[in-house]
Amino acid sequence: MGVSILTGKDSSASRRFKQFLAAYEDLGVLLLEWVHSLKMDLLDQMGKFDSLIECAFSLWRKVDSLEANIKDLEAEASFFNATASQVAVRVHFFVSFFTLMII
Repeated sequence: MGVSILTGKDSSASRRFKQFLAAYEDLGVLLLEWVHSLKMDLLDQMGKFDSLIECAFSLWRKVDSLEANIKDLEAEASFFNATASQVAVRVHFFVSFFTLMII
């Protein structure tokens, strides 16, 4: 194996082994490039997933805010309804009272 002492040339086994090593190195480089591209794709997908989760949380916050606004509006409507009922009772009382005063 290796370089012959007499001729100074590589033996065929040595040449084939060097070719094998070169092909093996090329395969290693291709494998590393493939793993790197997979990793970058995965990171890209994770980024999309994170933005999707953030969007969902944003929607949930908006729904919570809308629910709070609806509760506030219901409370205001209930207050105005109670106030209107009280006003209607008092107006009816005063109209009845003044009607009796006039008669």
